[in-house]
Amino acid sequence: MKIIKRSEIIIISSNLSDNTPMYDQTKTYAKGDVIANDHNRYKSLLDNNQEPLDKEAYWENLGATNDYAAFDFFLNTQAQREEKIEIVLSAKENNALYLANLWGERIEIAVIDIKSADVLESTEYRLFAEEIRDWREYFFGDWQERRRKDVYFERSTLNRGAAYKITLFAPNDIAKIGHIVCGKARELGVSLYKNSVSAIDFSKIQTDEQGNTSVTKGNYKKTNSFDVAIPNSQLDVCVNAFIELRGEPCVFVIAQSYKSLINFAILKKWEVLLEKKNMAIASIELEGLV
Repeated sequence: MKIIKRSEIIIISSNLSDNTPMYDQTKTYAKGDVIANDHNRYKSLLDNNQEPLDKEAYWENLGATNDYAAFDFFLNTQAQREEKIEIVLSAKENNALYLANLWGERIEIAVIDIKSADVLESTEYRLFAEEIRDWREYFFGDWQERRRKDVYFERSTLNRGAAYKITLFAPNDIAKIGHIVCGKARELGVSLYKNSVSAIDFSKIQTDEQGNTSVTKGNYKKTNSFDVAIPNSQLDVCVNAFIELRGEPCVFVIAQSYKSLINFAILKKWEVLLEKKNMAIASIELEGLV
């Protein structure tokens, strides 16, 4: 198992933009006016509004602005741009990237030298139609319903003067990125085969007195329960790491072979059992973020 803590992201360049008017505390706002302040958008709930933005009775927080939506703490807010999103981030000592809630045809991640602009390594991932293997699948398969939404990338080059160039392509469509995590991958034990994947559903089901039922589709949280084998020599290191992870959103890479075993989540519960002679078994529960 690997964990990636969020590091500070330094944006070198980006073609994302937001045209929301900036907040002016000297102005009076009408009901429905939308303004931006400190990378967040707010909507006025009343006419003749001159109140500060921290008063919830007067302002509704609409979430991050479009140029910042990929860098907040939420997966369901998406940065958008027609046809292509291009972002360059400083890598420094970080060696891992996690990109979530993607929409597009393909995404390319390149590691470039900041000084020379040379490409040190590059990988491309298809997000749409990656599983088409023959004509039968193309004409009769359900591949249009299968989209890859998350990408995990680890670079092999160790150059500190490097940057990540992320390019998301969506020809004749809107390119969208929900979340970007940049950090240093840290290995904590070996994931065992026994594990489970589930989800918490936030959809609402309402039934009136006549029995009429309405369903409102909501968001969901992905959950994982699994075991990790820890050598006794690393027991104290891993226990301290689990303690430090309390209340901190991280990317947990249980196994790279399955997309459902990579989760941007909170470490909800953990327990280490000293039941083997040379190793301990840690039982871990993760609760993903929306």
